[in-house]
Amino acid sequence: MAKHDPDLLLRSLLLNDRRLCFYPSSGDRTLWIVLRLAADVFVFCDNSPRNAAGRFRFWNSVCRGFRRNGMPVRHVFSTTRTIVFQCGEKWGFLFFQENNEVLERIRRTGWKIQHFVGICDGCSEGGNHECVHEDPFLGKLLGVSSDQMDYFTDHSAFLQRRPGWGAIRAQYVLHRKHADGRDFTLKSLLVLLPAPDATERSETIADKLAVLRFPGRRRLILPGNSKDASGDLLPLGLLAPFRKNYARGILAHYEVEASTD
Repeated sequence: MAKHDPDLLLRSLLLNDRRLCFYPSSGDRTLWIVLRLAADVFVFCDNSPRNAAGRFRFWNSVCRGFRRNGMPVRHVFSTTRTIVFQCGEKWGFLFFQENNEVLERIRRTGWKIQHFVGICDGCSEGGNHECVHEDPFLGKLLGVSSDQMDYFTDHSAFLQRRPGWGAIRAQYVLHRKHADGRDFTLKSLLVLLPAPDATERSETIADKLAVLRFPGRRRLILPGNSKDASGDLLPLGLLAPFRKNYARGILAHYEVEASTD
C-alpha cells in the first residue's frame, strides 16, 4: 500500500494544486524553518547518519526543533532509510540518502520542484561533497524543476558577483541565465543589520547592496519591512530564522523560469 512505501505515497500526493519543496543536505536543525514556506509536500535528505542509532538521534533532534517552535509533528511511518511525517496538513519526507539519489526519486514519482532551498547545505563546512548551487547538481535540479520555481540560497558562485563564502560582502546579481536556458531573476534579499556596536559597521551592508538598485517588484528586506501589503510575511521573511539562528549573512530569493528569448 502507498502508506507503507515512501515512493508510492509521494506519487499519490501529486495533485495539480500541490507544491513540492526540496531541501538537500538539510541537517537536523532547520526542517521546521523550511516548513514555513507555502508548499504542501517537503522532501528533505541528509546522508550523514550511517546507522540506525545515528538516524534515531537525527530524528529526535528534528522533532525537538519542531517542538521548540510550537509545530507539533506526527510520525507516519519509517523504513530503513526514510521517515515520513506530517505537520498539520503538510507532508514531510526525510530520506537518509545522498542528494542525487533523492533527486532521482523525486523525478521518478513525476513531481516537479516548485521550491528549492539551498541554505546551510554543508559544502563550505566539508559536509557535502558538492555545492548544490553549482553544476553538475544544479543542472540536474533544473531538469526536475517546474516551469517556475522559487529558489533560495545563502551562497552561490553562479549567482554572486564575487564568488566566495563571505555572505555579508556578497553581491548577488539581478539576473543570470543558466546554460540550459533557465533565467534566474532576483526577487528579494533578506538582510538583518548587525547591532550598532558590532565590529562591522551596520552601514557597510547597505552600502554594498545599494548598487543593486532593486527595480520593479524586487525587494531589499530589512528589519521591519519583511511583510507584503496584506501583512503576511514574504517568503524570505519566513526563512529569517536561518539568518538569526545560524549566522547566515544574506539570504537571496530568485525566481527561476524558462527563458522568453
